[in-house]
Amino acid sequence: MPGCPVFPNPPVLYTPKGHDYFVERAKGGAGLIIIPVFATEAVELSGVSAVLDENTFDQFLKIADDIHANGGKVCTQIVPGYGAISTDSKRYDVPVSASAIPSIYLPSIICHEITIDEIREIQDGFRKTVKLVKKAGVDAIQIHAYGGYCRKPRKIADAVLEGRKAVLAL
Repeated sequence: MPGCPVFPNPPVLYTPKGHDYFVERAKGGAGLIIIPVFATEAVELSGVSAVLDENTFDQFLKIADDIHANGGKVCTQIVPGYGAISTDSKRYDVPVSASAIPSIYLPSIICHEITIDEIREIQDGFRKTVKLVKKAGVDAIQIHAYGGYCRKPRKIADAVLEGRKAVLAL
């Protein structure tokens, strides 16, 4: 996937510019177009984002339909959030991650350890997003985990071994 203009502030995914960015790649012969969307803004993201929900579904559907009409396939990459690669969150002055670990870009900042209730909010966002993606007729779904909540598998494994039940829900 070429560099994606989806997440600047404000994001452009659900604008004519975002639509054209993806559809032009299908017109140019790209076989698989990966469209990243956020599952929820419940836990993090300070401002507007590329959340796929009932309010943005029609714009997303038009992008998917137009990619298909030009011979391309659509994969939706569902992002749980920025996690440890963020510099802040919607609820906290620090990033949110699976454990209280240093932020990737600002190691002096320790991330907020996600709670069970926050995990459930993200899971609910994933369920809603997957239903909408299926309704839009996409060809594949990818779960994006780089840099976010699953950045350090060892940290997650350690937490499981320590009996932290919240991680089991990830």
